[in-house]
Amino acid sequence: MKKNISIFFFGWFCGVILLGAIIVIKDFSEGMKSLGSTVEYSDIKVRQAIKESGIDLPPAAWNLFYAISGFQDHGVWITLTVPREELWGVVEASLHKNKKDFTSGIPDEFLDQVEMDKDQKIDTSLWTPKSIKSPLHFSIRKGSSYFEDWVIDEEGGRIFITRQNT
Repeated sequence: MKKNISIFFFGWFCGVILLGAIIVIKDFSEGMKSLGSTVEYSDIKVRQAIKESGIDLPPAAWNLFYAISGFQDHGVWITLTVPREELWGVVEASLHKNKKDFTSGIPDEFLDQVEMDKDQKIDTSLWTPKSIKSPLHFSIRKGSSYFEDWVIDEEGGRIFITRQNT
């Protein structure tokens, strides 16, 4: 009887290990398939991705865009439009900075184009930071491996964010 119970638990343990290995391999292979490709999200997924990236996204936000390219070294492009009266509230709640912390212009290292493979077709029509007439920006640099830039269009209520992790 003890031998049967031991065999049962050993088989159960091996089954759990095998199932875990299958799940890990499946997740890893799905991640490898997208290696180097830019991933674009829309509406519900984009709202979720923006919120998960630490942006205080109000329900009234529109013209949302979220794209990520790369695997370990990756770039992220986020843009959204909010009512102008909510713009600085979103920035303060998300970045913990206010208008006086921002500088005129667009930073030199700003990722102004969404990176994608040459055979990819992604609608980047919402990614228009160069169209801002009077941009304001704030940059975060952590060593040489991480940077984050926020570019604000007060007139249009637009926020453009790029993050690069190398």
